[in-house]
Amino acid sequence: MKILRDAGAALSLLAVFGFLASCAFVGNDYYPNYAERLLARTDLDSIVKSASGSSIAEIGGMNYLESSGSSALFVEVRAGNGAHLLLALDGSGLGDAKAYGFDAYGLSSNVGIAASGAGYVSGKALFSAGRALVSDSLPSQPFLLSEAGSNYFLSLSAPRTLQFLAYDSGFNPLSTTSVDLASADNWELVAAAQGGGWYCLLFRDDGSGAYRAFRSPSLAALWSSGWTTLFDDATVPAKYRSGAFRSDYGSAWITADGPVVRSYDNNGTVLTIEPFSGSSSDYSLSNMGDSSFSFGASGELWFMYERKTGQLDEMRTWW
Repeated sequence: MKILRDAGAALSLLAVFGFLASCAFVGNDYYPNYAERLLARTDLDSIVKSASGSSIAEIGGMNYLESSGSSALFVEVRAGNGAHLLLALDGSGLGDAKAYGFDAYGLSSNVGIAASGAGYVSGKALFSAGRALVSDSLPSQPFLLSEAGSNYFLSLSAPRTLQFLAYDSGFNPLSTTSVDLASADNWELVAAAQGGGWYCLLFRDDGSGAYRAFRSPSLAALWSSGWTTLFDDATVPAKYRSGAFRSDYGSAWITADGPVVRSYDNNGTVLTIEPFSGSSSDYSLSNMGDSSFSFGASGELWFMYERKTGQLDEMRTWW
């Protein structure tokens, strides 16, 4: 692992040039300002080999979360020998990786922040802020957000109805609340995250494949503001929701600043931030079709796993 925070103070100019020369992707199509944005790098394939005895075959979901002054990156991995793992790395430097059997603990590729600084939740498992397994007997729901000491599991109870199952900080059930998304179409919840002072939701229309994004400064506002639907009600502030948008190959992520979509041009991958307010901004990555990406909910960090090298990078966002 290489930690590159405050690199200017720690590395000589010669070392910087040496680092650039060692990167497999450096050349005439070198990514704009990549070295300036790079914060940390780790050899993820070596971590998986150590944990499973086999190289990475497939990367599933990647989730970066911050809780009670700590941060973590959770990565779902399938190894070539069939091992199915959830890796929990320190979000500040990508070190101290911990590996857990994905199926043994009923884990999910979607990881949420538990209430009252309790840590992180994946499937039925609760992890401490230090990413140690605390419990594997929680209610099993795919998406979790927390607010004011309560945990909220999110699901769609109908094609256009978003349901919030409230639990206290000890995961004892409290109540169920729901809100309608739209007056038409059938929607799927594909991402839910919190960060940067916002609660962020990403949906996909099962019929057209179009996406819609929504954010709110509080969860309670979603069901207490009197909105008839989140997508159609004219009283919903414009900065809270996006219009419909598309993404090549179904790749989209949600941040507090707006959704990020993946597309392709003649040179390779293009990542685009579609902000809730303001203009979009592109970032081009040549020859990176076989890579996996993730974005922190606050909009400050993003992550890239490059299959060709087996390396995972942590970077500042470009917008």
